[in-house]
Amino acid sequence: MAKPLSNSVPAFGLVLYGANSVISHTNAKIRWEHVVRELRQNNIDVVGIPTDGDSRYLKAMRLQTEIRSNLAYYAIIKMTAKDLHYIQDPVHVLTKLRTRLLNENVSIIIGSKIVDLDCLRKLLDMPKDLHGLNLTDISPADKMNFKSCEKLIHDDVTDILEQTFPQSKALVMYLKIMRLIYDSFLAIGKTALERIFTITRVVYSLRIWRDWLVKNRKNGLTLKNFITTNSYMCVEMNAISLIEVVRRLRDNNQEDLLDVFHRVRRIELQSEITNTLKDKGFSFPSNSRAFVSQTTNNLETLPSHDQIIKFVDYARKDEPKDKNEQEFPPRTLTLHELEDPFSDRNIKLKNYADKNELKLRNSIQLS
Repeated sequence: MAKPLSNSVPAFGLVLYGANSVISHTNAKIRWEHVVRELRQNNIDVVGIPTDGDSRYLKAMRLQTEIRSNLAYYAIIKMTAKDLHYIQDPVHVLTKLRTRLLNENVSIIIGSKIVDLDCLRKLLDMPKDLHGLNLTDISPADKMNFKSCEKLIHDDVTDILEQTFPQSKALVMYLKIMRLIYDSFLAIGKTALERIFTITRVVYSLRIWRDWLVKNRKNGLTLKNFITTNSYMCVEMNAISLIEVVRRLRDNNQEDLLDVFHRVRRIELQSEITNTLKDKGFSFPSNSRAFVSQTTNNLETLPSHDQIIKFVDYARKDEPKDKNEQEFPPRTLTLHELEDPFSDRNIKLKNYADKNELKLRNSIQLS
């Protein structure tokens, strides 16, 4: 689908094709090559190829980008395809994480804590204006309910959970991971550096969590206590692609394209709000054609190579921000909040991160 920047013009199908259940990753690769070739023959530059997390498309992307997945430890990523960037739709990633969270047959364990869904249920007994949730939001029946994702990761929900339920630490951590993924790709008003910081923070935290589960298999822990491998690989791939797209647009002096991506999301939200509330007597003059024609866009200056490295280095640390780090965003996701075993191993985790700094840098193509 292609979404014009004008509110008055609907989205339209740019490429339409049929597929059946026997499509393979090889078919996907051939199709992408054909579409890219045809578009380039018409002077249309293809920056990236997105999909919705389907395992066949994900496999094709992993082969194209030479992602190496050693499931006993880490997915070590090396991106070699410089002309195309492969992206998993963040909306689908978040709905997959929500489905995993609400699955009663899965025990999600982070550190010494278990994600306790009873905390969410108990919220429904409290006034709705405190959290904004309803029964549908915590029901796994609708697996593609993205609106419920947005409500679950809202600050009001995590704040009241932290204040009211001491046993909700793992649940809050999980929701914070979802929130940072949202902020990295879907939130409005974030700079490129802020997006890189937040998604790197997620990648670092997921790797530590996953590795800890693997190393404690003798205690009965498995990767079934983690997010799905599909979701994990999607997050890793998106982190790499975000950084690579920013670097590509910067090096090609195409900052305006990044602004286009952000404006499309703003337009979607504006249109949704306007259509929902216009029948109730609300008006939105800022969305009128006259108002829009008078506005101007301030294009963001994309970060340098050194700035990206600096923010990634900061994102991988667990220590509180000191006075020399005021330029950085706050670390809203810290593993040591989960106490034992992560707090008892805080020094070990720091040493572990230091030893794997080069590995992390290689995985995001910064060295």
